Amino acid sequence: MENEAMAMCMGYLIVQALAFAIRGSHASTHADLAPSDVTQAQTNAILACAAFSGFATVAGIYVVTWIMKRRGLTAVDTLNFESYATDHVVPFDLRLLMILQNSLGVAMAWCMLLWAEWQLYTFGFDGPRSAACMLVGLCLTLLAFVAIFVLEWVAHSIHTSGAVDPEKVVRSLTLTLGIVIGFAWERSFHVGLHDIARALTGLISFSELSGGLVTEGVLTHLLAIGLILIVTPAWALYVFPMVEVAKLEGFAKYYGAASPSDVSGRVMSSREKLSSRHHNELVKQITRGISLEEREGDVI
Repeated sequence: MENEAMAMCMGYLIVQALAFAIRGSHASTHADLAPSDVTQAQTNAILACAAFSGFATVAGIYVVTWIMKRRGLTAVDTLNFESYATDHVVPFDLRLLMILQNSLGVAMAWCMLLWAEWQLYTFGFDGPRSAACMLVGLCLTLLAFVAIFVLEWVAHSIHTSGAVDPEKVVRSLTLTLGIVIGFAWERSFHVGLHDIARALTGLISFSELSGGLVTEGVLTHLLAIGLILIVTPAWALYVFPMVEVAKLEGFAKYYGAASPSDVSGRVMSSREKLSSRHHNELVKQITRGISLEEREGDVI
């Protein structure tokens, strides 16, 4: 987990340095401020930075994968290095390389977000800031969804060919696109909450009712807490179980020739995250699929 946190911080700092070099200011760090006087040349420059970060991410994956194989890691552990790192001691230099590689992916995500935002204002958008953020989030979401479906199709084709490195590239790019969607909608909610808090504190009746104790900052935090209380149960009930299902299916896919007990042991840590009934059912499905693959292999 600390690797991902470090990569998020480093990627953000890299993009802020690039944005300052392109525009000469740190205005892009403020979600509430619309980029002013942005030119098409600056928009093209940040798009080029996103493309360079993408190519650097791909190149870094091949380099890191080659180093991992030289260190004796299996193909499956190389592909699922994050899971491997949670159960094994990873050398510092290898951990640093993974952080740098993930930082490039985060930098690509931020560059894509800034490019979409700058491009919108370059086209002459003059509406509310919240509307601009929502439009950017919607466009990037649609673009990322299409790209993710294409990448997942490519990943499935690559997996059947037995190649490992290209599939790791596809999975890293898919994760980067997911980060783009998260950043875009986080900015939309950030601006929206501030706009709602500003509008409510501006109401005379609301100010009299609160006695002046509820300021814009306090109301913003209260709205954020309310949003967390609404979203968290839905995430726990619907999103998180699907993540665990995908994780278990991934183990069954990449450990094709492994024994059922090996796969079951690798996913036992998820038992605390899922109910026993769901966990046992998933393990049964995985072991059933592995046994079927083994029988088909014997027949062939």
